[in-house]
Amino acid sequence: MGWLLASLFLLLAGLLGFLLYGAMNDRASLMKRVAELDPKAAAHDEAMVERHKMAAAYNAMRKRFGGALDADAEKARVVEEIKRTVERFNANLATAKAQYVATKKQRDAEIASLQAQLAARIAAAEAEQKARLLEAEHEIATRATAAQAEYVALTKKCYEERVAHKEQLARRVAEVEAEITALKQKQMDDLRTMEAEIGPLRAEHKALSDEAALVDMGFYRARHSFVTSERYKKAIDENYEKQKEMLASKKAAYCGREWTLDGSAAKGRKHVEKTLSLMLRAFNGECDSAIAKVKASNYQTMENRIHKSFEAVNKLGKMQECCLSEEYRDLRVAELQLEYEHAQKVQAEREEQRAIKEEMRQQALAEKEAERAQQEADRERRQYQAALEKARAEMARVDAEKEVDSQVQEEKHNAMEARILELEQMMAEANAKQERATSLAQQTRSGHVYVI
Repeated sequence: MGWLLASLFLLLAGLLGFLLYGAMNDRASLMKRVAELDPKAAAHDEAMVERHKMAAAYNAMRKRFGGALDADAEKARVVEEIKRTVERFNANLATAKAQYVATKKQRDAEIASLQAQLAARIAAAEAEQKARLLEAEHEIATRATAAQAEYVALTKKCYEERVAHKEQLARRVAEVEAEITALKQKQMDDLRTMEAEIGPLRAEHKALSDEAALVDMGFYRARHSFVTSERYKKAIDENYEKQKEMLASKKAAYCGREWTLDGSAAKGRKHVEKTLSLMLRAFNGECDSAIAKVKASNYQTMENRIHKSFEAVNKLGKMQECCLSEEYRDLRVAELQLEYEHAQKVQAEREEQRAIKEEMRQQALAEKEAERAQQEADRERRQYQAALEKARAEMARVDAEKEVDSQVQEEKHNAMEARILELEQMMAEANAKQERATSLAQQTRSGHVYVI
C-alpha cells in the first residue's frame, strides 16, 4: 500500500515539473526577442552622441580660424554648412525617431502579444495541471482502493498459509521427535554394545599402561631368563644366523605376484628384487638405530618404533604387492630384547663383580682387624698371667713371713687375695676376648664379614 502511494506521488511531481519546464522555455524565448529590439534603441542614442560631437567641432573651428578669414563669409559658409549638417542630422534624427517609434510600437506589440501568449499558456498549463492533478488524485484513490483490497486478500492468504505451515511444522516436529527417540534408543544400544567391547580393551590398555609406566621408571620384565651374559651372547648369535638364513633364502621379504617390465619377466624380477632390497635396507636401518639407542627408560618406545617402521615400509610396498615377513620382524624385535637384556646382564655382572671385590676387600680388612684383636687379646692375657703369677708369689711370700702382729699379716693376706681375685677375673675376661677374636678370625676366613 505504501509503495503504491509513493509511486503515485512521484508521477504527480513529474507532471508538475514538466509543466513548469514548458513555462520557463516560453519566458526565455520572450526575453530573447526583447534583447533583439534593444540594439535599435542603442543606435538612436549613438546618433545623439554624434550630434553633440559635431557641434563641439564647429565651435572649435570657429575659435581657431576666426582671425584669419573673413568673418562674414566664413560665417555665412559655416552657417550654411551647419544648416546643411543640421538638416541632414535632423533628417537622420527624424528617420531614426520614426524607426525607433515604429520599432518601439512593434516591440510593444510583440511584447503584448508574447505576454498574452504567455498568460494564455500559463492559464492553459494551470488548467491542464489542475485536470491532471484531479485525474492523478482519482487514479490514486482508485489504486489505493484496489491496493487495500489486494492487501486484505494477501493478509487472508498469508494467514491461511501460516496456519497450514504451522500444522505441517507440527507434524514434522512430531516426526523428528520420533526419529530422535529412535536414534537415541539406537545410540543407547550401540553404546551398550561398545561398552561391552571396550571393557576388555580398557583392561588390556590398563595393563599395557601399567607396564609402560614401570618401563618409564626403569623396571623391565625380561623376556629371556638366561643366567649369564655369555648365554645371551650365544642367543644373539643364533638370532643373527636365523636372520641371515631368512635373507639368504629370500623369506625376509617377498612379492605376491609376478611382474613384467617392458614385456620382460626378467626385468620385472630384477625390479622386484631391487624394491625388496630397498625395503629391507630401510627397515634394517630403523631397527639398527633403535637397538643402538635402547635403554631402560625407552625400551617400549624403541619396540614400537620397529613395529611402526615395519608397517610404514609395507605400506610403501603395497602398490607393488611387496612386503616384509612378520617372522623377520619378530626376529628383529627378539634381537632388540636380547641386546637390551644382554647389556643389562653385563651391567649386572659388572655390579656383581664390583660387589664381590668390595666384599673381598672388606673381608681382608676384617681378617686384619681380627688378627690384630687376637694379638691384642693374647698380649693382654700374657700380661694378666704374669701379673697373676707375680701376685701369687707375693702372697706365698707374705704367708711365709712371720709377722709379730698377726692382724697386719692378715690384712696383707686379704689384700693379696683380693688382688689375685681381681687378676683372675681380668684373666678370665682376657681369655674370653681371645677366644672371641679367634672365633671371629675363623668366621671371617669362612666367608662371613663382621665389623669389629
